Amino acid sequence: MTAAQRLREQGRQEGRQEGQQEARAEGLQRSRDLLLRLMQLRFGSQLDPDDERRLRTATLEQVEAWSLRVITAASPVELFTD
Repeated sequence: MTAAQRLREQGRQEGRQEGQQEARAEGLQRSRDLLLRLMQLRFGSQLDPDDERRLRTATLEQVEAWSLRVITAASPVELFTD
């Protein structure tokens, strides 16, 4: 493999990695957006800006756990209880 071929391959690998990272970030953001919509439907005026901020910084694991709880939680406080 020539030096030029190695550089092209390295560029391709870096591009794939960047694409995967962007896809994960986009997927997380879509999950957060969906959960926020569900929370708005479920809790309405009970939501406050702190709840939305907490959701905007949540990890994927947190979003997944909260998404399951949004169905049964009686309030945002109960939803976010770990």
